[in-house]
Amino acid sequence: MPDKVKPLKMEDSVSGTEINFAPTETDPTEDYLASKGLALENDDNTLIDKAGDGQVQFTDTTNGTKKVSDLLDAEQEDFDPLTSGLVSTKSGPAIRELAANAAASASPGFSWGKQGNITPNTWLLNEGVASNIAGRWQFLTSATITNVFVANQQSTTFDVSIYYHDGNGSGITLIGTVSVIAAKGDTFAVNWAVPIDKQIATRVTLGSPKNITVGVLLSGTK
Repeated sequence: MPDKVKPLKMEDSVSGTEINFAPTETDPTEDYLASKGLALENDDNTLIDKAGDGQVQFTDTTNGTKKVSDLLDAEQEDFDPLTSGLVSTKSGPAIRELAANAAASASPGFSWGKQGNITPNTWLLNEGVASNIAGRWQFLTSATITNVFVANQQSTTFDVSIYYHDGNGSGITLIGTVSVIAAKGDTFAVNWAVPIDKQIATRVTLGSPKNITVGVLLSGTK
């Protein structure tokens, strides 16, 4: 282990403005310090020094010795965004993209339900109110319904349709329909766009389920 120089002994003015043979501090505007390396907190195992190939390297007891090129290689390691929904092709940018998406995106879930035997074209309720009158408010930018989940009391076949509207039955527009086949429920992966500042509603459009609940998951930017 190289010797560690603790007190300053001499200042040699090369491009500075003064010579001080007994300095007590360095001048941050003109002085440089020449040393083998830096041992942080007087710890020989926590170092910053120069590797044999000329690179700056860092050493500590947790990570061992890492050169600057090691850090850059990790930052630029190839990343396949195909199944992730990201666009970055390098690991470092992909991590930052994921962090930004997590901070900016939201995935709320909404649900509706109705008790009893349901007849076709019955609107399900949103907190006790028919969802075509007052639906679930959609407040996300670039919102997409990604999943629909349905449950009812008995095994039966029926269709559930999802709509958006402007409130009080105005501008009702079909988003999509899912079909439960001889079952008490099912889940569906979908990709249905929903405009911002619309109300989402749902109704049974075929069949007669009993004691039904319907929910959706959305993704978008808040």
